[in-house]
Amino acid sequence: MSFKRTLSVAGLSLSLAGFASADIESGISASHNSDLLYRGALQGEDAFGFGYSASTSAGGLDWSLGLGHASSDATDVEHYTVGASTALSEGLDLSVGLSHRNASNFDNDSDVSVGLGTSLAGLDLSASIFFDIKDSDGDDYYELSASKHICLGGGLSATVAVTYGDDGAEDFTAVSVGLNKALSDDVNAGLGYTYLDSSQTDEDTVIGLSISVGL
Repeated sequence: MSFKRTLSVAGLSLSLAGFASADIESGISASHNSDLLYRGALQGEDAFGFGYSASTSAGGLDWSLGLGHASSDATDVEHYTVGASTALSEGLDLSVGLSHRNASNFDNDSDVSVGLGTSLAGLDLSASIFFDIKDSDGDDYYELSASKHICLGGGLSATVAVTYGDDGAEDFTAVSVGLNKALSDDVNAGLGYTYLDSSQTDEDTVIGLSISVGL
């Protein structure tokens, strides 16, 4: 399981009982970041995160379920996700998802998401919209991203990404650089740096370390 997938999909393998006949990838991860960053908003410093991830393919779809927990000096957050994706055509993927986020000192979120992804000139491009289903007066959230994955050899790889997000009230642009080192077939260590330019927090940076283990 790749470092990127382990971090971005936090899953519950017990919830995959209906896919017992399918091959299931799962993994655990732990991270520490200088700040807890969520959709362009900084939500406390000295953030520790833990996740358990699972994914599988069944019925012509790629499925993922998730559970994650993060703690900063300002809040504790639990995040649950379930998603499915499929290829609409060669080079164009459709993804749908459902997520819920509980935060002790910030607003909770429940979203249904729809996204499109493709590759162009060596870049991975995606566009997603998250519809707020918890609060009828809540703002929907839009996100665009472009990323490039680079293999450096010796089990070392890098990912560079640019993300723009807008929830109708605030918007942000983030530039991220991540280094991943495969320590073994199932263990990866990562170092990440994010530069954030937000209408809510102005300019800031987030630095983080992580480790993931495939099960």
